[in-house]
Amino acid sequence: MKICLVHSEPEKLPRIQLEYQSLRKAGHDAYILSPRVTVRFTPKLLAAGFRYAGLMIQEVLESPDVYHVLNIPDVLALAPILKASRLVYDVRSPWGDEIEAFHGSKTIADFARSIERYVTKHADAVIVVNRVLERRAQEWGAKKVYVIPNYPPTHFQPTIKPEIFKRQMGLSEKKVVLYVGKFSLVECTLDLLKIISNILKEENNIALVLVGDGPERPSIERFIEEERVGSQVRITGWVSHSDVPNWIAIADVCVLPRREGMPSAKFYSPHSVRKVGEYLALGKQVIATPVGEFAETELPITTVPLNEFPVAIMKALRNPSRIERPKDFTWESSERTLVEVYETLEDSV
Repeated sequence: MKICLVHSEPEKLPRIQLEYQSLRKAGHDAYILSPRVTVRFTPKLLAAGFRYAGLMIQEVLESPDVYHVLNIPDVLALAPILKASRLVYDVRSPWGDEIEAFHGSKTIADFARSIERYVTKHADAVIVVNRVLERRAQEWGAKKVYVIPNYPPTHFQPTIKPEIFKRQMGLSEKKVVLYVGKFSLVECTLDLLKIISNILKEENNIALVLVGDGPERPSIERFIEEERVGSQVRITGWVSHSDVPNWIAIADVCVLPRREGMPSAKFYSPHSVRKVGEYLALGKQVIATPVGEFAETELPITTVPLNEFPVAIMKALRNPSRIERPKDFTWESSERTLVEVYETLEDSV
């Protein structure tokens, strides 16, 4: 089966690369459509419109047996529907809710949701990353829905022995509290630092490592200087994805704060947040805020409000534990369902 995988920025999306590899391994003639229009200018909305329109034109000119479109933006799934082609709609996050959360425009958000509904109803199969999105797809009239968690591949492993990497980073004598992600208001990165700053001042053997970058970085750096905790906090900036497991491997506990009450909060799930799978696949203790599916997760994750993170962190450091059966949280466990999706499509021809 010839499968065209589509995303606006495929080079930045590990999931599309994993799906491509899995489909090729299963014997399908899969390929990733490379966007030709990559212009960026102000206003950003207009530039995005040019990019999406260009990619949709490319889609129309292709002739695969199946289009496999990963959101966001979900508007890319309209081209296969207009062509009356077979479509697998791969949903990782709610487009409309994300627009409302990050851009504050309810009008545009409602328009995006109408597209989501339309595509969900017309797709031959809908893939989602968690049960919340599964329920939404079913309510919207999806023909078939499959849950494929956003887990990392088995080869997501450190490239340097943890004890050596820890020594190279000057953290040999420290217990490491690790945060990976964007420094943003939604991710509560600055709030996290403020809340655990007393721990850092009182416990000299604890270091907070922030792997990532984002709009809150200037405020974070200013707070570090004002509170004089520079020796206890390490900011790496963005690192290569291949380097991320090296940082996770030296962590004693990994933290995942998220602001409660956001429009998209109900869709937030440990099965869809890639770094959760990465933490668990490497056997790490995880502390997260009880947002969305995290509130009642069956996974080995400690969930507490952000203001209780200091107590939870100290408890985890004093009573360390290791995740059992970490391979349950790898892509190979998800791959079987992906192959099933296409076996079902072939059988229905």
